[in-house]
Amino acid sequence: MRTLLLGTLSVLLAGSSLSAQQPEASTEFQQLEKQFEANRQPRKFVEPFLAFARSHADTPEAINALTWVLKYYQRGPEADEALKLLADHHAGNDQLLQVFQRIGRNPSLVVGQLYRAVLKQNKDPQVLGSVCMRHTEYLLRQLDLKQEIESTPQNRERYEQFLGKANVDYLRSLKINAVLAEAESLCLRIEKDFAELRTFQGILGDLAERKLFTIRHLSIGRPAANIEGEDVFGQRLQLTDFKGKVVVIDFWADWCLTCRTMYSSNRELVEKMEGRPFAFLGVNSDRDRKQTTRVIRTQGLNWRSLWDGGSTRGPIARTWNIETWPAIFVLDHKGVIRYKDIKGSELHRAVEKLVSEAEK
Repeated sequence: MRTLLLGTLSVLLAGSSLSAQQPEASTEFQQLEKQFEANRQPRKFVEPFLAFARSHADTPEAINALTWVLKYYQRGPEADEALKLLADHHAGNDQLLQVFQRIGRNPSLVVGQLYRAVLKQNKDPQVLGSVCMRHTEYLLRQLDLKQEIESTPQNRERYEQFLGKANVDYLRSLKINAVLAEAESLCLRIEKDFAELRTFQGILGDLAERKLFTIRHLSIGRPAANIEGEDVFGQRLQLTDFKGKVVVIDFWADWCLTCRTMYSSNRELVEKMEGRPFAFLGVNSDRDRKQTTRVIRTQGLNWRSLWDGGSTRGPIARTWNIETWPAIFVLDHKGVIRYKDIKGSELHRAVEKLVSEAEK
């Protein structure tokens, strides 16, 4: 009986101590905010906010302090420490949506650790649905970075300076199919459990459907979806017309400055690959079809282009989730996507490699 009473007393005292700590933490956090507002120099205040989060890890204000850190430091050691504290102490909290919005496109490994901790510990549907989508996007960005690093080995040192050597080594070690399988499972979970939830990005079920299409048909290592329609001159054209050939798919428009700078290099590539198992297929998003035909003739563009309805929201661009121009996909002779968004000499080298494989 005495042991039971002592145990009960210790629990009550701990609860009383925590209750006493919370108003104290709230007052201290408000004072810290006021001091920052009077000074407005994040560099001077990042360590005090981190120290506050460490010493008041069991209070709601700790999340507010760490959110402040991520507001001013989306990347770097300060962001990594904030994310680690969140993963270690707050992964089960239902107030993490504000945190997710501050993470942005941070490629740090600690971001993935936080997302996995939240998936394991959190019970809030809105948080879980959001983290499923966030983690999916994070995984797909990792694969994009892996391709960038491996397609330009001469720039590896620069990536190591920007991302850190440990991060670069980890990205290079990723198994593409395993990462895509994990991303696909997250989208399927959204469709099963969180499809009706709304976020600032839209309804999660709709977002998950688009991501699934990206994972299954627009990701490196996966067969590309077919494209069909009319070319700029009104002739029927589809991707399967080039079966057995290496294909570069280029979403382009004459209003796009980068696209225009690529005309010469792309013409050269088509000329160089003449007579070999290769095809260059454009998807055009200009508004004026007649003007586009004039551009093709005056610029000597020696490849066929599908007409995508005179809009950046044309049916092909919308289906392929194109958000920036140009967008480039390089398919091997089996129709599998092998490279994305490479241009110039990198594109020439990739095509030569794949065409040589096809010829063998």
